[in-house]
Amino acid sequence: MSFDLAVFYSSRALSKEEAKRRCLDSSEVQEGAPMLAFQKDLAVVYPDLEAIPEDKLESSPWSFSPDRSGGQTFLCIRWSAVDTVVPIIFEIALKHNLVVYDPQDDEVYVSNELFDASPQP
Repeated sequence: MSFDLAVFYSSRALSKEEAKRRCLDSSEVQEGAPMLAFQKDLAVVYPDLEAIPEDKLESSPWSFSPDRSGGQTFLCIRWSAVDTVVPIIFEIALKHNLVVYDPQDDEVYVSNELFDASPQP
């Protein structure tokens, strides 16, 4: 079992329902420079499992290598690494104005810039 996060681009803040739907239906997710920059920055800090020598795999935070598909990245993090890795993932994602969806807690996280750009009720 792992702690999972989904990271993707949106031009505005999303509700929990919208974020969940985008995770299930990647046709609504746009690919682009912010997502590519996130993936590159994340790989520098935490390389994919395939890039790590076998004798160093235990040092990786990943249960599985990040899944980059349909303009979004799904992250499966070992529970023992959550406290260290999740803040760094958030820092990188929010730096690129991406949305982070936490399916465990059904929470959506966005940068202040995205939040400020969204229509307020």
